[in-house]
This record gives sequence, C-alpha cells and structure tokens, in this order.
Amino acid sequence: MHPAPERWVIRPYAPEDLDAVLRIFVATVHTVNRRDYTEEQLDAWAPETPDRERWQRFLAENSVYGAEIEGSAVGFGDLTREGYLHMLYVRADCQGWGIGSGLLAVLEKEAQGRGLAVLRTYASITARPFFERRSYRCLGEDTVTLHGVELLRFRMEKWLF
Repeated sequence: MHPAPERWVIRPYAPEDLDAVLRIFVATVHTVNRRDYTEEQLDAWAPETPDRERWQRFLAENSVYGAEIEGSAVGFGDLTREGYLHMLYVRADCQGWGIGSGLLAVLEKEAQGRGLAVLRTYASITARPFFERRSYRCLGEDTVTLHGVELLRFRMEKWLF
C-alpha cells in the first residue's frame, strides 16, 4: 500500500459521476471482498456490466456522496430517505486512509440533520468489522439471493441520538 495523500475531499454526487461510481463498485467488490466470497458470489453481486439505467434511477433517489483525490474518484456512499445506508465503497488501493470513515461521517451527519434517530445497513462479511468499529451493532445474519446466488450479510444499525 502506498502512503495516504495529504488531502482527499468528499462532495455530493453528480450524474456525470456514474461511470466512476460503477468502476469503483465493481472493482472493489471483486478485489476487497474476494477473501470472503466465491467468484460466483462476486459475479452475482457486481456483474462486470452493471445495469446503468437502474443505477441512475437509484442514485437519483438517494443522497450520494463521492470521495476524490486530485479530481479522481476513490469512493462513494449513499443514504435512502428512510435512513438505510445502502452502499459504502472505497477503492482497494485507497483503503485505510480514513476515506470510508469520512464518507460515513457525512452520511451520518445528513441523517441527523433529517432528524433520523437510527441508521441501518446490511454489511458484507468483509465490511462488518468496519461498521462495528464505528459503533454499529450487529442484529443478526441475513442471506440475500442475487441472480440465483446466495450471499451472507449482516443486519446492522447505529443509533444517532
């Protein structure tokens, strides 16, 4: 791993960020989550060619923030109106630099600003320790079926007030 840059920024998502978000999503799932999931599971979770229209609609409905270094996208996260943290991804080569924590802090602050008392998420096997270190409590295991393939994940929540 190379040293962290002196500065990264978090900003609201813009529609022109879609390609960068899709690249980060697919690459991160297929590299970072490889230690916890099979190749078949990774392909079901993050197909090499994601459904762009579905992603566009989904991202337009949620609060989405991106992280970048010198204008290059390195991570993103989103929050639904109901307080569901749906995604939080940071490029593999940029993990451990505080970017995921920074994105999560922005999303939690937004949720608090909306008066939401709790955030909920489904964390992967890989992401569970990240969330636990940030005071998210595991409520139990869950299995999701994507494209006919089952993946283990964990129901988690954090009370904000």
